[in-house]
Amino acid sequence: MGFGFSVSQLKDKLKIGQVIFAAPDIDLMLFAARYRDRFEDIADRITIYTNTNDTALYWALRFLGWPRLGAPGELGLKPEDLRSFSIMENTWLIDVAAAEDAASGNGHGYFIKSPWVSTDLLLALKSGADPKCRGLTLKPEGLVWEFPDAYPQVAERLARNKSSNQ
Repeated sequence: MGFGFSVSQLKDKLKIGQVIFAAPDIDLMLFAARYRDRFEDIADRITIYTNTNDTALYWALRFLGWPRLGAPGELGLKPEDLRSFSIMENTWLIDVAAAEDAASGNGHGYFIKSPWVSTDLLLALKSGADPKCRGLTLKPEGLVWEFPDAYPQVAERLARNKSSNQ
């Protein structure tokens, strides 16, 4: 890695638990070539939030011409990309399109504007739990997590259980 440490020494030294990409406007190929493997080697968990309603990433694609990491479908993550992420242990892709207020504004600030997404982000950071334990469900293709309609009730139950266990 160029730091004078082995990967395991670097992981022990840095102690990175969770890396979260929220609305990532990064070239998909650049991420695959430079970052994905290094984060997977060093971080315990990687979460990538995507949003089909993100018009900022739509325009980034149109201007720059390269698929964006935070945009699923025609704007970025294709099925073959999703499959490559799915083989990465402890790496989760979450589509926020069904979350409350995920499309408000230009859809790029969903991690602040959507109470569902901000709650999930905080639960991910606090507990380190996987998306299933945080109440998210897998989409039918089994590669991407999404917010179910009942997410507010699930999140409330999780928060209540956490507070009663402390």
